[in-house]
Parts: sequence; structure tokens; C-alpha cells
Amino acid sequence: MISTITLDTYKQQIGSGDAFNLSDSFNGRVGDEQVPLVVQFKERGLAQQFQDGLVPFLSGFVGSLDENDQVTAETGEPVSYVGTSDDIVGLGRVKMNLPGTMFPQDGYFYGFLGLQNADGKRVTTFNVWFRVYNGNPDMFVNKAPFRTELQKVIDAFNDLLVSSKDTFSASMNDWKQQVTALLTDLNGDYAKVQTTVNLIQQQLTTLEAQIKSDGLMTQNDLTSAMQTLHQQFDDSMKEVVDARRPAGAANAYKTIGDRMDEMPTGKKFNDLKNNLQNLALSDRHRLTYKSVSVGLTPHAGVRQPTADFEFKHLANMGVSATFVVMLNVTDKNDSNVQMPDDTIITKAISEATAAGVSVTMLKPHIGISFMDWLDRATYEPRDWAAFWTNWQNIMLHYAGICDANKIPILCLGCEQYNCTDASMMQQWGTLTAAIRSQYPNLKLTYAANGDEYFNENHAQIAQYLDFMGANFYPRYTYKTVQPGNAGGISIDELARVFYTANPSSIGTGNTRTYHEMVDFYQGKYNVKTFVTEIGAMPTDDGLVHLLSDNEPAAASDPTQQTGRFETPALAMEAFFNGLAQNPNIIGFAWWAVGYPFHFFNALGDSVAEDAMQKYVKGGLV
Repeated sequence: MISTITLDTYKQQIGSGDAFNLSDSFNGRVGDEQVPLVVQFKERGLAQQFQDGLVPFLSGFVGSLDENDQVTAETGEPVSYVGTSDDIVGLGRVKMNLPGTMFPQDGYFYGFLGLQNADGKRVTTFNVWFRVYNGNPDMFVNKAPFRTELQKVIDAFNDLLVSSKDTFSASMNDWKQQVTALLTDLNGDYAKVQTTVNLIQQQLTTLEAQIKSDGLMTQNDLTSAMQTLHQQFDDSMKEVVDARRPAGAANAYKTIGDRMDEMPTGKKFNDLKNNLQNLALSDRHRLTYKSVSVGLTPHAGVRQPTADFEFKHLANMGVSATFVVMLNVTDKNDSNVQMPDDTIITKAISEATAAGVSVTMLKPHIGISFMDWLDRATYEPRDWAAFWTNWQNIMLHYAGICDANKIPILCLGCEQYNCTDASMMQQWGTLTAAIRSQYPNLKLTYAANGDEYFNENHAQIAQYLDFMGANFYPRYTYKTVQPGNAGGISIDELARVFYTANPSSIGTGNTRTYHEMVDFYQGKYNVKTFVTEIGAMPTDDGLVHLLSDNEPAAASDPTQQTGRFETPALAMEAFFNGLAQNPNIIGFAWWAVGYPFHFFNALGDSVAEDAMQKYVKGGLV
């Protein structure tokens, strides 16, 4: 039975040097994983209310006691855990399922247990200690005789720590994120992959302590020392993947060396120090691609995105951009799709670069007057042969732009229901083969609407893609949003929509939920899902249906546009804590910059922008 430890934040009777001995109620063992630590926090005898985003944390050192009966950096290894709202179980209690990284060696834990707010500021702490017992050795601790490729990687990392004590610059944090992205892409044994992630994260925690105590090393030293490490890690990943990848399937990952070549430079050690804890110790699923859709059109009535507004806000949130390039047809049967001049793309890339924002994807949309004024599900060209010839030329053109500008993903279409019928699969096969022959490193997706994504007749396009794309606009609730969410719409309530079937599938015989469909594509076609569109209008009824009954009038100055920003903020919370936690979701493009789905302005009062920043820049997704 799990013991509950009670702590009162009214600490008048506690001396400054007192530490709570938790050993009678809690202890750990080296190698244990997800160990439940249950604590009840009180405030002057009453149950803690956990306002202002309070979450529990545990931080300290594990090792030998010093002469003061404490464990410090000199006698132990640093460990840390920061909880989430999911750890709060009610009546002032929290249940922290501590990861194995909290028990790196036998000895004692000595440190702090307490609560911190949404900004990471600690609001109450208790000195605590407990015993960590020796565990059973495993094959990764014993260097012989079980020295697998993965063990060699760990040994090389340890050698790196010992031998490199000069000046350190450039980007272990970026390297760690690229490794995590690599592992996310793998199609191998999940348990082995997870073990690999945990071990690498432990190495990075050790690295942080080493850097603090021994100084920093030069980039040349780092590059030289890690060349062998890169190759060994690649060999280890091949061991995991090759055993499980279907015969003839392409490699599902890039080498560490490839990813190192793609990394940005000039990052400070503080990036590692500030982000390591959340990135390494949280068990939340993290996405490889996090972007916001930005429309590009030559239409004279539309504002072109600039570095000092649109991209400035994207940089503030930590997201990249998905460029929605508007194409033109005269009507829903026009076979001759026309492209805008490429200058709208080059100009937008220049503005994004000036603001420090990267571009994740080009996503062409068929529309009328180069605007999103067409129900693309009804698009059915008069001359299919002419359409496919033209469409292949258009996609090859945009593939070239992606390649020239290091844009990793091209979306091959959006909500073109009649174009993804099973009878059209040969054309998609020809199109994707042509692109891959010229641009083998470019990732391909297609933005399906709900009718396509939930329909296996149309789902066959997934066989030609790197990621299946989906435009998800669920009806979250029947409730309207009040200012400040005064009505108290809960995130749990909204997130439940992803555990229900899409309304488009009702009557089709497909009763799979959103999560089940995401898993379906992974299981049948070995592709993850990129949520190519998701969003909500900033109106009181934005969670009830896609298009509001009472959308606000467009502002004469788009930077001053206002709205019920609580609505997209709630939709973000529901998505990030619901569907985005599915391990088969690889990324998203939030819809969108601009009216009527805007979710920020130049006035700086958008809780939706704050929510996006919390999850993306805060490392929670």
C-alpha cells in the first residue's frame, strides 16, 4: 500500500536546517521506474488548492552523506523531477511517478520537495531525504560480457566526460533534441527505443553536472571526440530497427551525423541548463514538428506576413511556419490550376528568417481568386488527364523550392476528396515517385479532411507518404466560452473528443476514434500522422462548430484584431494534452495566422499566444 506523506506549507515550527526523513514512508532502488511518491500538501491545516498552475517538484542529489549528513554536488549525482497537473489527484494530494533517473546510484537522496508555479518559480519547499538502495545490476551497467552497441555508445559518452575539460560552446541541448527526434521516427521495438532514450537522458544529466564542476570544452574537442560516438549510435539504432522493419521498407531515420549537420549553431550552455530538466525527465510525448500556418497569396486585399508582426509572434511562441500557398482556379471544375509568382514565397522566407523563424512545410491550396474560397472536397476537374499532368509539374516546382530553401516537408494537396479516391492511386504513385527521384530527402504528406482521413477508400494515399496528414476540426463541446473562461470549461472535457469517432465517419461503418485512426495509419501503412490543420475561431462558440454564427468584424488594421482568445487557448490545451500525446502524432500546423482564425494581435493580450508559448517554448509538447 502506498504511504501518503503530509506536509504543511505553514512552516512556523520547522527550523531552517530541519529535513524531513521520508524513509519510513518512501524509498527507492537503483533501476526502479515510475515509483509512486504520494504527498499531501496542506496550507494551515487545509488541503492545498493548487492555484496559479502549481505543480510538484523534487530536486537534489543522490549519493553519500558528507560530514553534515547531507548529499551535495561533491558527494552525489544531481537528479530532478518536475510534475504536471496530471500529478494532482485531489484533496491536496499529488502522486509523482518518479522516473528511473531519480535513482542513479545507491546511497541517499537529499534535497528539496515542494511546489512551483507555471513560471517555474518555487513557492514552497521542504528539505527532505530518503534512502536509495542498491538494485540488481543489468546488462547496461555490466560492461562485460554484455557490451552491446548501445553500451559502447554509453562508454564513449563517459570517456568524453572524462577527457574533455577545456572550453565548451555550441549545442549539446540541440544534439539531445535531434536524438530524441531520431528515436521518435524509429519503427523498431518500442521498449528498446524507450530504454535507449532513458539512458541517453541520464548521460545528459551527468553532462550538466560535469560542465558545472569542470568547465567547458571547445567545439573542436567536442567534434573530434564524438565522431566515433555518432557511428556507434547509428549501429545501435540499426540493431533495433532492422529486426522489426518490414522487408523492403526504407530507412526510418537519419544518422546522427546527418542531424548534427542540420543543427543550428551558437546556442549557449544556458539553453541546456534551462531546458534539460523538462526535456529529459518528463514523460510527455514530444512532437518533431511544431508550426503555425501562414497564408501566402497575391490577392491585393490580404496583408503579406512581416518580420515585425506575424513572424515576431511566431518566434515568441517558439514555433516554425507552415506556408499555405494559394493556387487559383476559376471554378470547381477548372483543370488548369495556376500558381502565384514565387516572389510571395521568397519574400515570406526573407521576413521569417529576419525574425529567426524556420519554415517546416509548403502547403499549396486550390482556391478561387488565389483565396481560400472553394470547398475543395467538391473540386472535380473536367479533364483529369490534364489536371494530373499539371499537378505533377506544380508539385515538382514546389519540391524544388523546398529543396533550395531547406524546407523539410511538402504537402501534396489539401482536402481534394475526389482526387484521393481509390481509383486515383496510380496517379499519386507516379507523382510521388517523380518527386523522390529528384528530391530523395524531401518528406511528403497530404492534408486530408475528416471524410478522407476516416475513409479507408481514400486512406490508401498513405502508402506513398512519409506522414499521413489530417485537418482536424472537432466539435469539442456544446458550451460557449465566457470571458476568462468564467464558465469553467475543463480541459479534460474537451480532450475527450479525441476518444470519439469523427462525425464524418458516422454511417460509414468506421467507428474508430481519432486516436484509433492515428494508430491505424501507423499499423497498416507504417506512417505517423502530421496534424496539418487544427484550430478554433476566437469566438464564444468556436468550440461548438468550425464556423462561428457571430464572428467579429475584421479590423481595418489586422494587427489590432481582437477576439475571444480564450477559445483557441482552450482548444490548444485540449489538443496538446489529448491527441498530441499519442506517440504516432509527429507534428502539427496550427490554423492560423490571420482573420478569422487569428489568435494573437499586436496588443499583447492573447492568452492563446501564452498557451502556445507555454507548451512549445516551454518544452511540454
